[in-house]
Amino acid sequence: TFEPGGAVTIQNGGILTRGTTTGSTMRFVNYTYAIINAGTLHIGAMLFTGSGNSSVANSGSLTMATTLGLVITGGNGYIFTNTGTLNLADIVLNGANITVNNSGVINQTGNFTDVDNGSTFNNLINGMWNFGGQTITNVRLFANNNSNTFNYNRAGNQTLITPQDAYSNLTLSGSGAKSMAGSFSVNGNWTRTAPATFTPGANRVTFAGSIAQTINAPVAGEIFSNVTVNGSTTGSAQVTVNAPVTVTANLNMTNGNINLNGNAFNLSSTAAGALSHTSGWMYAGSLTRGFTTTNVAIGTVAGLF
Repeated sequence: TFEPGGAVTIQNGGILTRGTTTGSTMRFVNYTYAIINAGTLHIGAMLFTGSGNSSVANSGSLTMATTLGLVITGGNGYIFTNTGTLNLADIVLNGANITVNNSGVINQTGNFTDVDNGSTFNNLINGMWNFGGQTITNVRLFANNNSNTFNYNRAGNQTLITPQDAYSNLTLSGSGAKSMAGSFSVNGNWTRTAPATFTPGANRVTFAGSIAQTINAPVAGEIFSNVTVNGSTTGSAQVTVNAPVTVTANLNMTNGNINLNGNAFNLSSTAAGALSHTSGWMYAGSLTRGFTTTNVAIGTVAGLF
């Protein structure tokens, strides 16, 4: 337990190990603290209680080895900045507010617990956030910050956070079903690795990057419900698909071409509005579209189908 107003600094090359059990918790009680780690800090958990507004800056290796992880009880305005490697289980806020800024690597095996809508979680440029938890209630994630990656890697089912802005690079890994809770945009690359599966529900994924994007999936391909392509890259292809893609409801081509890269694209809905087209085309693969009848009249006027 640290006295009010104290500071803990571990310099580059320094090592502090407090243990891996519940009793090895670093406790900060009331007032404001500054915890700076540029070396190696290995503890059971980090606990803040009272009315303080403390800050943690990690540019080294920080491990909270128990299931408690980071726990805050009381106070607002906490700031946690990670430019190194942070390993922890749960982030438990008990209604307190925190801003997490990550441009390093976060390996989070647990949940977001008792989060209110006053906290923000920012995955910044070059940030890698590996999330293995399940509970995401009230998580306000901002992930459209240049080239960063948010990776859902639980060995089991997960619900995807609907970010406040968009994802940069989104990865679905581990195993189990990764399910959308709402529509969102991806402005970088989409990647899913087996045996993880993807459940879109009735939601929409919008590919709206300013750079060329890819859809990477296992050989069986990816199935979306609704997709919008509305990017602004100056290259020939907004989206390149590296596996077969099926869209079951609506494809909205607003701006940008799709390079099928030798793969099949299946627009399986038979609804008249299954394809909405403003600009762009597909090339270098095959397109299959559903029809309500096997009899298609051949007229004299060519059109988009």
